[in-house]
Amino acid sequence: RFIGPRASVGVYFIATVYSPPRSSNEKSHPRRMSKMSAEPAPTPAAPVSLDESEAFRVVHPSEYFRRVLRKGKRLDGREVAFRECYIRTGGISSSYGSAMAKVGSTTVICAVLGEIFESESRLGEIKGSIEAEMELHPLSHARYRPNKPCPEGEAMAAFLTRMLTEAVDPESIRCPDLSAAWTLRVDCVVLNDSGSVVDTALLACLAALRAVQLPVIRRSPTGQLGISASQRAPLHFRYSPVSLSYGQFDSHLLSDPSSDEEPLLQSIFHLVLDAPSGRILALEKPGGVALSLEQIHSKLPEAREQARKLWEKAFPQNK
Repeated sequence: RFIGPRASVGVYFIATVYSPPRSSNEKSHPRRMSKMSAEPAPTPAAPVSLDESEAFRVVHPSEYFRRVLRKGKRLDGREVAFRECYIRTGGISSSYGSAMAKVGSTTVICAVLGEIFESESRLGEIKGSIEAEMELHPLSHARYRPNKPCPEGEAMAAFLTRMLTEAVDPESIRCPDLSAAWTLRVDCVVLNDSGSVVDTALLACLAALRAVQLPVIRRSPTGQLGISASQRAPLHFRYSPVSLSYGQFDSHLLSDPSSDEEPLLQSIFHLVLDAPSGRILALEKPGGVALSLEQIHSKLPEAREQARKLWEKAFPQNK
């Protein structure tokens, strides 16, 4: 404890810091410590209340998914197998062709750019090429990060490149008489990823390529390659690929999985069909548990019917 004058100094310091302000009529005294008024304790914030089903969904997502499936529904509330599809062509005037595809809430826009290249040796067969690029925008889903490499986007771009290269007739993107050909770059941007983004991207690419009108390649009198602004030609196709995704969860094979369902699936595969004929073009299965051929073939009738519906809805002029 303080002794002597130090005591008054210590008491005066405490009174100055902690005592409430005095009124103008009240006399101050260095040895008098005013009575401190106790401030009311802050009211604690109300706890965030979660619905019982929502809390169970967060803690046990797989078991919640099983209970929803037993009711004949999906996590997004739908009872049908596939979500609604919407396709619109055009909109990007700086490209040779563009389109936007939307499946449910998943939205992808696509633009086709091109440049001419010439064979240096002019010997042998010159071929055109199609290259797809995939941009998974950070605002489209929380798992995508800006300025970071995305292996998932690279795998999607490689898949799209293979499918589009097989679909487009190579004769429509080359000019053998002039030893020249086109290199088409198909740029895709995912605006919203709510599941089955590969299916939506392939639809957007197919719609954009079918809207392409390439200028006819000409050679000037001086020997320089150029294009004709007045003459244009569409692309020709050998196939019209449509991708349909399926996911396995326990004994269920679910079509068109949403972004909430995809992390819970034990396996997922993409069935690519030629929409007009229903022919199987490819089967992509990126890991997961093994599936038998019987399980995959069981979904073929449903997939062919959905591919035909998409073809008739997106390209009614080709019915």
